[in-house]
Amino acid sequence: MLNRHDLVFFNRNAIDTIAANAECLPPDAPRAYWDELFEKAGLQIPGIVRRQEHGRKGWLDVGFSSPRRFNGVRYRVSASIPTDDIEEVMTPFQVMRIALDNAKDTDRRIMTELCSSGCRGGVCVGLLGSRALQSLTGLPYISAPSDYDLIVEGRMEALKAYAGNVKKIERRYGIVTDIEARIHERNLACDVKLKELMSSSNWIMGKTLSDVLLFRYPAGGSESVCGK
Repeated sequence: MLNRHDLVFFNRNAIDTIAANAECLPPDAPRAYWDELFEKAGLQIPGIVRRQEHGRKGWLDVGFSSPRRFNGVRYRVSASIPTDDIEEVMTPFQVMRIALDNAKDTDRRIMTELCSSGCRGGVCVGLLGSRALQSLTGLPYISAPSDYDLIVEGRMEALKAYAGNVKKIERRYGIVTDIEARIHERNLACDVKLKELMSSSNWIMGKTLSDVLLFRYPAGGSESVCGK
């Protein structure tokens, strides 16, 4: 079962499909840079599973992000790819394990603390964003300063404790985190901002694989199964 933020690698059959139906941002960027991204899309650069806007059976809506920027804006491509062309899928939780092996010096210490402080309390911690892409591709996605983008799963009480630990880590290292929590709403995996989940509001906005939901989330929350 695929979820938002999963990273997908495709076979070479997907390259022509990506180029044929891609939506590119920024649209006025030099064509040569797009061609470079198309050549790597799905092979060296994984597709990021996004909201399934088209909903066509046998197709997957993904986004590709380049380490290059044009006028400060990162090159991004969205496209639909046949699921038959999928070679490998990696969850953010698997990516975190790879990133911990590849990270160096202070970055490694920070990610180790962010991860271990969750694991000790029963919270699974996954890696998103530029650090996830750089860990998998070796390409220069990270720019300084760069937020630590994470996704977490766990019981509500464990998530509360983790949110408190993250604040301490942010102060200790002078970093900024952007964290989503994956909960299960209406039998769907739903990603919400951890800060919103920790707020006093009962109304939460979340994103599933196919929709954006605004729902009432009861105090105490529902249980969540850690990502594999």
